[in-house]
Amino acid sequence: MTETTRKIVVVGDGMVGKTALLSAFVNGAFQDCYIPTVFETSAKEVDLPDGRHLTLGLWDTGGQEEFDQIRQLAYPGASLIMLCYAVDCPTSLENIVHTWLDEVKCYCPQIPLILVGCKADKRVVITQGKSNNLTMNASQTALIDPNDVEKVSKQIGAQIVIECSALTRSNVNSLFELAARIILDVERENTRASKFYNILPIHRKKSISNGAVTGNSVITRRSSGLKRRISSSNYFCFLRRR
Repeated sequence: MTETTRKIVVVGDGMVGKTALLSAFVNGAFQDCYIPTVFETSAKEVDLPDGRHLTLGLWDTGGQEEFDQIRQLAYPGASLIMLCYAVDCPTSLENIVHTWLDEVKCYCPQIPLILVGCKADKRVVITQGKSNNLTMNASQTALIDPNDVEKVSKQIGAQIVIECSALTRSNVNSLFELAARIILDVERENTRASKFYNILPIHRKKSISNGAVTGNSVITRRSSGLKRRISSSNYFCFLRRR
């Protein structure tokens, strides 16, 4: 069986949990110490319930400004981009729109996007703390409103928005299974569309130039686009029209 490998680039502000997320998926372990990432790659095969297989090449990038030039090297050949924020850091979600979207669209204008919320376990901890009347400071309670996440998802045109936890591994495997499905489904739709376009008749539009009738080939093509909704048992997950 020929191995199929596709590249996923993971971007977002520093310290939002990108490296911990990838470690939880690839190694099944939580990385509790923070070491700024410059550039790191890994790979893992995903087996989908429908029998399809895909090896994901995962590119972890540094979110700090000093890594801007190096990070550009990660984008060529990407099949999907994960834009990450931390649920306890509203600024990281704002920067998805104000910083990361422009960079991604510059280097990967037609690539599917997934909006990923990291550290989802923070929602559970803070909810339990409030229910137990525990004293918590402002930084501990500054969680992002899911409605704001949904707005950003629509604004950037993300295929999915999903929150997960590297600590508890909640939704981690689901995230990468969904990523593999999106990549394969988009490729399948593009292949079908390409075959359909190739059999379309060429309609010639007549025009008059210097008294002579000429034919200009005009082909109108429409993409089919996918529309589905996927539910998730933990937090939320929406699949959008591409």
